[in-house]
Amino acid sequence: GVYYSPPRILIYFVLYLLVSLVLVVRAHVYLRERDWERHGVAHDRHIGLSFLRDGVLVSLAVLCAVWLLPHPTPSVRLGDYWDRLRSPWQQVQDEWNRLYAAISYREQASAARFGRSVVLGGAINLSTTPVMEVQSPAPQYWRAVVLDRYTGSGWGDSNRHSVALSPQAALTFWAAYRARQVLQQKVTLLRPQDGLLLAAGEPLHTDVAVRATCSVALVAGQPPSDASFEVSALYAPSLARSGRYVVRSLVSQASVQQLRAAGVQYPPSILERYLDRTTMVPPRLGLLARQIAAGGTNAYDRAAAIERYLRTLRYSQAIDAPPAGRDPVDWFLFDTQEGYCTYFASAMVLLCRSVGIPARYVQGYATGEYLSDRGVYLVREADAHAWPEVFFPDYGWIAFEPTPSHPLISRPSGGDESALGLGPGADQPGRADEERFGADVPLPPLGGTEDVRLPMVDGGPGGWLVIGAGAGLLLLLLGALGWRWWQRWRMLRPAARLYARLTWLAAPLGLVVEAHQTPLEYGRALAGALQVDEADLRALVTLYLRDRFGRVAAKPEELAAAEVVWRRLCWRAVRRALGRLRPRLWTRHWLGRAVRAE
Repeated sequence: GVYYSPPRILIYFVLYLLVSLVLVVRAHVYLRERDWERHGVAHDRHIGLSFLRDGVLVSLAVLCAVWLLPHPTPSVRLGDYWDRLRSPWQQVQDEWNRLYAAISYREQASAARFGRSVVLGGAINLSTTPVMEVQSPAPQYWRAVVLDRYTGSGWGDSNRHSVALSPQAALTFWAAYRARQVLQQKVTLLRPQDGLLLAAGEPLHTDVAVRATCSVALVAGQPPSDASFEVSALYAPSLARSGRYVVRSLVSQASVQQLRAAGVQYPPSILERYLDRTTMVPPRLGLLARQIAAGGTNAYDRAAAIERYLRTLRYSQAIDAPPAGRDPVDWFLFDTQEGYCTYFASAMVLLCRSVGIPARYVQGYATGEYLSDRGVYLVREADAHAWPEVFFPDYGWIAFEPTPSHPLISRPSGGDESALGLGPGADQPGRADEERFGADVPLPPLGGTEDVRLPMVDGGPGGWLVIGAGAGLLLLLLGALGWRWWQRWRMLRPAARLYARLTWLAAPLGLVVEAHQTPLEYGRALAGALQVDEADLRALVTLYLRDRFGRVAAKPEELAAAEVVWRRLCWRAVRRALGRLRPRLWTRHWLGRAVRAE
């Protein structure tokens, strides 16, 4: 929609909405007038103008309310409810993608593709449309979503918990990893990303409220004191309006020597989540992985050997989709041996897992083009990317690059950590950028998470503003309807107004004026229902008949006496209505107790 249009089109879009709402009102009244004329129902010939006027007022009120309503702060409960409601539709989408993945088609990559699942399909056609600009002291990959569960046709996210976090709240809790630095990025979104917050490495803090999709629930507002708490995606509703945010991330500076010495003492939660033996993977993938990694004496060398092997395969976006019933990674490795980043990343994750190395699948954007005159990285849709991350004890998740169209991620071979970057071909900002953004601040070693505090937000003041605005709008609509109702009654003559109030009074008792009833017959029926003297009602109805058919206006003293009768009847009708309601509630109460007793 309007996000993809020039900014000046907004006023025309608002006018379009206003005209559309008024047109709906006018069309409805027109259809009703045709129906009345077909059935011979008398009505005001100017009723269309009245509804048109009121429709314009109500439409303006609705548009103003929608425009002024703020975005609510993410709510934990609403997030959980939304995930539950969305789950069946997500399953339908996954099944649809699985059934039609064999169809070769060309798709236009966009941020909407970064969801909780991905299917390895056919050819893609990526545009060069700008997506975002990032101010960062160093080139990085901009992560959007982390997926951990291989489905046999693609990837899914097994995280089912949602946590609302206020601005500047901690986004990473298990921060006891070594050789990490804090990297600050200023992001300007040029196209909507479906509320996804993109950042380098592990996001640490951001200046906007977010809802985190995470692996485990919090206890008393705190995460577990181990590596089991992982965030797969961050959603910020406010980005739909502002499109700007600042995020600080933890990025690894580990050298090759450190990663080789990391060992294989993986946390139990990592082993359970990323080395699940029940995942259906073709057996010959394991055989191939063992052949490739045979010369490696440690996890890093084995992962690097798999990375080097995959980079010998051919990169191509113009590929056919995997045949129906075939595992896409098996088909890629043993049949076509060509594909694009999703195939290379998926293959490395499964090959690493086959030799006992925890790995996961990551989606986001590659670095983009560095604009030295502005000091920003311009990221385009063509930079949409997928890559694997491998877990190393004490160092956390480390990115690898098996896709041959992208440069290798260079790492220092020894203790010098200054050489870390995205390959020799990556654009590197100079010292001027470091002076402008400030030097990175190394994290002190953390022994646990006892100093981390998670500000929980459930609705927040924004939610109360929404509720207040909604209540105000409801009162405004009720006031408009009441004013319209009073205008209709004000146009009646005094005697006719009393009779109309009488019919309104009898409605809760189930008494409506039937087509065959005269006013006197209706008065007798109402007297019997209210159990009052029929003479009082006859006097009131007679005033209406004289005024309506005899054109004899009621005298002031007659109207005053009729008003006293109407008030007495009003209280009588209220008591009768409550008397009818009480037995129903009593019966429902005892019936419910009887059912529970059974």
